[in-house]
Amino acid sequence: MSKQKFYCRESQYHEGQFLSKKDFSTVTRCAPIPSIDFIITNNGKYLVGKRKNKPCKGYYFVPGGRIRKGENRETAIRRISMDELGCLLTKHKIQFLDIYDHFYKDYFNGNSHGTHYIPQAFVKQLSNTDICIDRFKQQHEEMKWMSKEELLNSNQVHQYTKKYILDSVRIQ
Repeated sequence: MSKQKFYCRESQYHEGQFLSKKDFSTVTRCAPIPSIDFIITNNGKYLVGKRKNKPCKGYYFVPGGRIRKGENRETAIRRISMDELGCLLTKHKIQFLDIYDHFYKDYFNGNSHGTHYIPQAFVKQLSNTDICIDRFKQQHEEMKWMSKEELLNSNQVHQYTKKYILDSVRIQ
């Protein structure tokens, strides 16, 4: 079996730009993906959305997104919070929870290989009026505020979201 070489066409991508689907497929096959996830709380409830896309399609998951090449953490937090929630979060206004490893059997474009994400998780209290529902629905079929008990007892909530909720209780 011959070894394939993968070259990063550095000049093709600019800071903060998404990779093409073909290049992203190569990356998901060969390397972990750094990402940011937000555990949003409000009066003892947690914000989750039913995912439209793989991985985790059909499961309730917390808002978040992947970090783009050339983005530092602060820039990624700002962009992802605007993209997912419609409100601007900064690293000084959120509480760091932990860094995780998430392994999925599928990836955004099929089932030919799995995906490994390394999310940095952050906790923030927001009200329903702080969030732009239209932004949230770009990646999720619906959004819900669920109590800890509802989340932990639901088969529709992904195991990684449940882990976030259990871990976030210790810092709140």
